[in-house]
Amino acid sequence: MFDVNDKIIYVGKAKNLKNRVTNYFQKTGHDLKKHALMQQAVKIEVTITANENEALLLEGNLIKQYKPRYNILFKDDKSFPYLVLSKDKFPRLFSYRGTKEAGYEYFGPYSNSLATRETLHFAQKVFCIRSCSDTFFRHRTRPCLQYQIQRCTAPCVGYVSEAEYHEQVSMLEQLLRGKNRIVLDELTKRMQEAAADKKFELAAQYRDKIAYIREVQTPQRVTKEGGESDVIALVEQGGVYCLQVLFVRFGSVVGSQAYFPNVPEFSTLEEVITAFLTQKYLDFAIEKGVPKNICINIYLAERAVLQETLNNVLNTKTKLLMVTTKGKYHSWMQMALTNAKESVQRHLLLHANLLDRFQVLQTTLQLTDLPQRIECFDVSHSAGEATVAACVVFTTSGAEKKDYRHFNIENVAAGDDYAAMHQALLRRYGYLKEHPAKMPQILLIDGGAGQLNIAANALEALALENIILLAITKDPERKSGVDFIYQFRFTTKNIVSVDCPAPALHLLQQIRDETHRFAVTSHRQKRAKKRRGSILEDIAGIGQKKRLALYKHFGGLQEVKQADVAALVKVPGVNQKLAEEIYRVLHEENKI
Repeated sequence: MFDVNDKIIYVGKAKNLKNRVTNYFQKTGHDLKKHALMQQAVKIEVTITANENEALLLEGNLIKQYKPRYNILFKDDKSFPYLVLSKDKFPRLFSYRGTKEAGYEYFGPYSNSLATRETLHFAQKVFCIRSCSDTFFRHRTRPCLQYQIQRCTAPCVGYVSEAEYHEQVSMLEQLLRGKNRIVLDELTKRMQEAAADKKFELAAQYRDKIAYIREVQTPQRVTKEGGESDVIALVEQGGVYCLQVLFVRFGSVVGSQAYFPNVPEFSTLEEVITAFLTQKYLDFAIEKGVPKNICINIYLAERAVLQETLNNVLNTKTKLLMVTTKGKYHSWMQMALTNAKESVQRHLLLHANLLDRFQVLQTTLQLTDLPQRIECFDVSHSAGEATVAACVVFTTSGAEKKDYRHFNIENVAAGDDYAAMHQALLRRYGYLKEHPAKMPQILLIDGGAGQLNIAANALEALALENIILLAITKDPERKSGVDFIYQFRFTTKNIVSVDCPAPALHLLQQIRDETHRFAVTSHRQKRAKKRRGSILEDIAGIGQKKRLALYKHFGGLQEVKQADVAALVKVPGVNQKLAEEIYRVLHEENKI
């Protein structure tokens, strides 16, 4: 269905097209969602498929592509992380997101990257499995730091035999599959044998590993059957829908994740769970892996069709199960429901607090309307190197990370924060002036009077004096939590202090801190990229071969910098003109 602007506002499917479409045009009997939809729909287009399975897949693809207003949308498109074990002579363990490939063994999925990193750290500490890249591994001539801190056995330099290494890998595989008891029994046996042979240091190492495994183990609800399941509990409270997915692998709960979809008003629980199953599993199942069972707590009329489609498309034998108050999956579903209710409470509390803070800020600034969008800017660099300006966006719903922007600052003096800020603001609001839909009501600057005046100059140059301009600056003694708020008044061209009540101040501090985090992260990425590269890459006429020829001739970049033009000409492929250009660029870089 299309609106008057020819934009898709709803995608649906039907076994009987005539009945489905006729239903929308009845004068009575509409629920509120259909009524709102038909107020805007002006055109309908139809695509005919061979069967229900194809219709289901097409519906999911169109919803993902066009994001219609009256469909339920799930915005998290990131695949789950896995732990991956390679099949090399000395296997490598590392975390991974993306499509599965042959030649690797995958463990997971894990609920988030933190859980993956913790498990990886655990594997290195207990089993000393390497995590370095193959390139790094092949070129080692001596052990790295991981060996020194006892996180690796240094197979790269032959400090451990292939057989001994594979014994550790085998125990790790068993542990990742949930066979904790087998691993603990084997380590206990080895500890006892080492103690009997009076190898007390070795026995102590086994003892510490056993203790660490027991420490990180958490009580799990375990069942002998159906050990690979995704248990999905859907709850709704105060208009907020939450789907809590509990990941059960090898009979143990390995993590969970909460989803808060965009749900049009008056949608049913059945519509929400159907949208989740089609958009998440049919789109990303190949990347994430499909469990043997998917358990839901909502009755689903199309359950058989969804199950058949999932199995036909992905060549699996997954069961889509409705879990009631009894049965072997009941305890897991109760756990998922408990987590879902708790997640909704936290979400509602956070949203309510944020809205309250926006309302207090509205009162403080004496605004007629509630501000819907606040943008904040900060500049980050290291002694003038790799200067970056960052822009963070907050609405009454929280941080809008998809709208974050960072600006690589060019052609300003090193360390000139004012010029960097001015350039970033002109670029940002020069663009938004042409695209006003995302123009903020409030612009917040991390800085004092100087930065505030610079921001005012930029907005005046763009004729955007209607934006409320604020600055947040720390106490001169840098006391934690003590900040001052200032406002630039365009009408009187002066700066006034704003007495901010605690809720409004906390909101501005939260936005400032997030901007600072984003700015520092962007700066570090830019700085690291620059330091990984070579200044020779920026010189026109020098490709990989000539760069390698220079390194080979002189021995390294520092030696190239010390060479004069006459010495540079002696390098194969470097003529007089290019030598002069290399000399000029390198010596200008040294001056900076």
